[in-house]
Amino acid sequence: MSRHDFLIRSLVITAAALFSVGILWIVYLVDTGAHTKSMFRPVFTISDRLAYGDKLGHFLLFGPFTLAVNAALNFRRLGTGFYLGSLLVFCFTLAEELGQCFISSRSFELLDILANGAGILLFTWFSVWAEQLLRPRPELAAVPARRF
Repeated sequence: MSRHDFLIRSLVITAAALFSVGILWIVYLVDTGAHTKSMFRPVFTISDRLAYGDKLGHFLLFGPFTLAVNAALNFRRLGTGFYLGSLLVFCFTLAEELGQCFISSRSFELLDILANGAGILLFTWFSVWAEQLLRPRPELAAVPARRF
């Protein structure tokens, strides 16, 4: 693995890890009601004031997270051809949304799952594009470099 490939791989894994921590923190803040006192209060205020701002937030949070996880898993696919990372993110969002049924301050919303799913699907498509950009092409690797 070249230094360039190692750097790209390290950045991708770091981005996915930071996304994971950030999402878990946001879920914790909202589940406990602490989001109204957090430094992210302005973001939540904007989300509350926009029509479907919460749904837009779901889309913009889990979409890029999907791309980061797919890249961190080196675009690993399941037997069906679907990305493993996309499935893992969807399962997480589904579990998180269903878990809200058991938290008195939260409510389950099917539209949240649909917004998550829309972001996941769009960024799964972006994953196909990113995979083509990030993966080395075998036909280029087989051609010996010219020496001048």
